[in-house]
Amino acid sequence: MTKDQLLKRLDKVERLANGSKLKRLLHTPINYCCSIAYRELVYRFTKKQKLVTKTTFFHEKMSLLLPSSTDIYITSGKSHSSEIRLAKFLIKNLNSDDVFIDVGAHYGYFSLLGSTLVGDGGLVIAFEAAPRTYKILDKNLGHQKNTIAYHKAVSNEITQITFYEF
Repeated sequence: MTKDQLLKRLDKVERLANGSKLKRLLHTPINYCCSIAYRELVYRFTKKQKLVTKTTFFHEKMSLLLPSSTDIYITSGKSHSSEIRLAKFLIKNLNSDDVFIDVGAHYGYFSLLGSTLVGDGGLVIAFEAAPRTYKILDKNLGHQKNTIAYHKAVSNEITQITFYEF
Protein backbone atom coordinates (compact mmCIF):
# COMPACT_ATOMS: atom_id res chain seq x y z
CA MET A 1 0.00 0.00 0.00
CA THR A 2 1.42 3.41 -0.93
CA LYS A 3 1.77 6.34 1.45
CA ASP A 4 -0.97 8.20 -0.45
CA GLN A 5 -3.33 5.24 0.00
CA LEU A 6 -2.51 5.08 3.71
CA LEU A 7 -3.17 8.81 4.10
CA LYS A 8 -6.52 8.47 2.30
CA ARG A 9 -7.50 5.59 4.58
CA LEU A 10 -6.41 7.60 7.62
CA ASP A 11 -8.55 10.52 6.39
CA LYS A 12 -11.54 8.15 6.49
CA VAL A 13 -10.67 7.24 10.08
CA GLU A 14 -10.45 10.94 10.95
CA ARG A 15 -13.80 11.78 9.33
CA LEU A 16 -15.43 8.89 11.18
CA ALA A 17 -13.78 9.91 14.48
CA ASN A 18 -14.98 13.50 14.05
CA GLY A 19 -18.45 12.44 12.94
CA SER A 20 -21.51 11.80 15.01
CA LYS A 21 -22.24 8.73 17.09
CA LEU A 22 -24.88 7.87 14.51
CA LYS A 23 -22.25 7.93 11.76
CA ARG A 24 -20.02 5.55 13.75
CA LEU A 25 -23.01 3.31 14.50
CA LEU A 26 -23.93 3.11 10.81
CA HIS A 27 -20.31 2.46 9.81
CA THR A 28 -19.87 -0.67 11.99
CA PRO A 29 -23.19 -1.38 13.70
CA ILE A 30 -22.14 -4.70 15.27
CA ASN A 31 -18.81 -3.42 16.63
CA TYR A 32 -20.42 -0.20 17.83
CA CYS A 33 -23.30 -1.92 19.64
CA CYS A 34 -21.12 -4.67 21.11
CA SER A 35 -18.47 -2.28 22.43
CA ILE A 36 -20.92 0.21 23.92
CA ALA A 37 -23.09 -2.55 25.43
CA TYR A 38 -20.01 -4.21 26.90
CA ARG A 39 -18.82 -0.94 28.43
CA GLU A 40 -22.22 -0.06 29.91
CA LEU A 41 -23.57 -3.49 30.90
CA VAL A 42 -20.50 -5.56 31.77
CA TYR A 43 -17.40 -3.46 32.35
CA ARG A 44 -19.21 -0.90 34.49
CA PHE A 45 -19.96 -3.60 37.07
CA THR A 46 -17.11 -6.11 36.68
CA LYS A 47 -14.16 -3.91 35.60
CA LYS A 48 -13.05 -6.85 33.44
CA GLN A 49 -11.80 -5.97 29.98
CA LYS A 50 -12.72 -8.01 26.90
CA LEU A 51 -10.15 -9.21 24.36
CA VAL A 52 -11.19 -8.55 20.75
CA THR A 53 -9.46 -8.47 17.38
CA LYS A 54 -9.70 -5.74 14.76
CA THR A 55 -8.01 -5.04 11.43
CA THR A 56 -6.52 -1.55 11.32
CA PHE A 57 -6.80 0.95 8.49
CA PHE A 58 -3.31 -0.17 7.39
CA HIS A 59 -4.45 -3.82 7.18
CA GLU A 60 -2.78 -5.25 10.28
CA LYS A 61 -4.78 -7.51 12.56
CA MET A 62 -4.56 -6.28 16.14
CA SER A 63 -5.66 -7.63 19.53
CA LEU A 64 -7.34 -5.02 21.73
CA LEU A 65 -9.03 -4.78 25.08
CA LEU A 66 -12.45 -3.20 25.41
CA PRO A 67 -13.44 -0.69 26.55
CA SER A 68 -10.01 1.02 26.43
CA SER A 69 -9.59 0.55 22.67
CA THR A 70 -13.14 1.20 21.58
CA ASP A 71 -11.94 3.85 19.12
CA ILE A 72 -9.80 1.39 17.16
CA TYR A 73 -12.52 -1.26 17.37
CA ILE A 74 -15.05 1.10 15.77
CA THR A 75 -12.93 3.26 13.41
CA SER A 76 -9.97 0.95 12.60
CA GLY A 77 -7.61 3.58 13.97
CA LYS A 78 -6.79 5.83 16.90
CA SER A 79 -9.31 8.64 16.95
CA HIS A 80 -7.86 11.47 19.05
CA SER A 81 -6.61 14.37 16.93
CA SER A 82 -3.07 14.10 18.37
CA GLU A 83 -2.95 10.39 17.49
CA ILE A 84 -4.18 11.06 13.97
CA ARG A 85 -1.52 13.76 13.56
CA LEU A 86 1.14 11.32 14.79
CA ALA A 87 -0.04 8.64 12.36
CA LYS A 88 0.12 11.17 9.49
CA PHE A 89 3.62 12.20 10.59
CA LEU A 90 4.79 8.59 10.64
CA ILE A 91 3.28 7.85 7.23
CA LYS A 92 4.95 10.91 5.72
CA ASN A 93 8.35 10.46 7.40
CA LEU A 94 9.08 6.76 7.98
CA ASN A 95 10.59 4.99 5.00
CA SER A 96 11.70 1.50 4.03
CA ASP A 97 14.71 0.29 5.99
CA ASP A 98 14.29 2.92 8.76
CA VAL A 99 14.46 2.13 12.47
CA PHE A 100 11.49 3.24 14.59
CA ILE A 101 11.53 3.23 18.40
CA ASP A 102 8.16 3.25 20.15
CA VAL A 103 8.51 4.10 23.86
CA GLY A 104 5.32 3.41 25.77
CA ALA A 105 3.99 1.28 22.92
CA HIS A 106 0.78 0.24 24.72
CA TYR A 107 -0.89 -2.43 22.52
CA GLY A 108 1.35 -1.62 19.54
CA TYR A 109 -0.84 0.44 17.23
CA PHE A 110 1.99 2.78 16.23
CA SER A 111 4.51 -0.07 16.32
CA LEU A 112 2.40 -2.00 13.80
CA LEU A 113 2.02 1.09 11.62
CA GLY A 114 5.78 1.63 11.83
CA SER A 115 6.39 -2.02 10.92
CA THR A 116 4.26 -1.58 7.80
CA LEU A 117 6.14 1.58 6.83
CA VAL A 118 9.74 0.42 7.41
CA GLY A 119 9.18 -2.91 5.67
CA ASP A 120 11.24 -6.06 5.90
CA GLY A 121 14.54 -4.18 5.81
CA GLY A 122 13.60 -1.88 8.68
CA LEU A 123 13.21 -2.42 12.38
CA VAL A 124 10.69 -1.41 15.04
CA ILE A 125 11.75 -1.53 18.69
CA ALA A 126 8.85 -1.22 21.14
CA PHE A 127 8.99 -0.70 24.90
CA GLU A 128 6.09 -1.19 27.30
CA ALA A 129 6.40 -1.25 31.09
CA ALA A 130 2.89 -2.35 32.13
CA PRO A 131 2.75 -6.16 32.45
CA ARG A 132 -0.83 -6.70 31.22
CA THR A 133 -0.42 -4.21 28.40
CA TYR A 134 2.90 -5.77 27.39
CA LYS A 135 1.18 -9.17 26.94
CA ILE A 136 -1.11 -7.63 24.31
CA LEU A 137 1.80 -5.77 22.68
CA ASP A 138 3.84 -8.98 22.48
CA LYS A 139 0.87 -10.81 20.95
CA ASN A 140 0.38 -8.05 18.36
CA LEU A 141 4.05 -7.86 17.38
CA GLY A 142 4.85 -11.56 17.71
CA HIS A 143 4.18 -12.38 14.06
CA GLN A 144 6.11 -9.37 12.70
CA LYS A 145 9.64 -10.25 11.58
CA ASN A 146 10.86 -6.64 11.78
CA THR A 147 9.81 -5.89 15.37
CA ILE A 148 11.27 -6.42 18.83
CA ALA A 149 9.21 -5.81 21.96
CA TYR A 150 10.75 -5.19 25.39
CA HIS A 151 8.92 -5.37 28.69
CA LYS A 152 10.90 -2.45 30.09
CA ALA A 153 10.45 1.13 31.23
CA VAL A 154 12.63 3.73 29.50
CA SER A 155 14.37 6.54 31.35
CA ASN A 156 17.30 8.89 30.99
CA GLU A 157 18.93 7.32 34.06
CA ILE A 158 19.47 3.87 35.50
CA THR A 159 17.30 3.58 38.57
CA GLN A 160 14.61 1.52 40.23
CA ILE A 161 11.07 2.86 40.08
CA THR A 162 7.74 1.98 41.57
CA PHE A 163 5.33 1.32 38.74
CA TYR A 164 1.55 1.34 39.14
CA GLU A 165 -0.67 -0.28 36.56
CA PHE A 166 -4.27 0.90 36.39
